[in-house]
Amino acid sequence: MNKLSRLLVVALLAGSGVAVLSSAASGPPPGTPQRRAQPTPAGGRGDDARYIEYARAAADFAWDHREENLARWRAQFDPASPFGYRAPGNLLETALIYSYLFEKERVPRYADRAREILVTYGDYRSAFPDWAIKKRPDYDHGSPPCPTSSPSCATCAPMTRCTVSAS
Repeated sequence: MNKLSRLLVVALLAGSGVAVLSSAASGPPPGTPQRRAQPTPAGGRGDDARYIEYARAAADFAWDHREENLARWRAQFDPASPFGYRAPGNLLETALIYSYLFEKERVPRYADRAREILVTYGDYRSAFPDWAIKKRPDYDHGSPPCPTSSPSCATCAPMTRCTVSAS
């Protein structure tokens, strides 16, 4: 899976909350006739541009609706859940998309949005009460910044690259 197709998967996660997992090798199944790649028409745009547009739209949608999503998360948050702390969904994926867009297009707004998400992400742990932390031996150093069983955690490392100041 190349970087752009991973971006599309992250865009799907941020825009719809649906997880897409792939463990199969890329390419068609054996015995499937190969289709020749069609050249992009002159003046046309290839798939890369369409993927980036989709990723941008997904991130912008998640950004525009983040307060609604956070309100829903607060209303549904269950500190007694056997799965432990569950941070709000889609925020890390949105930050990853914005950091990628900033790398590609150098639009300061993208860096600002990614930074805002990352700087405030740990604050949501305050919703997890001390009594719930004490019940979990795996939280001996406090609640984690993101749930370790979440696909979101896989996005934490690449996002640390988004340290370029947009100002």
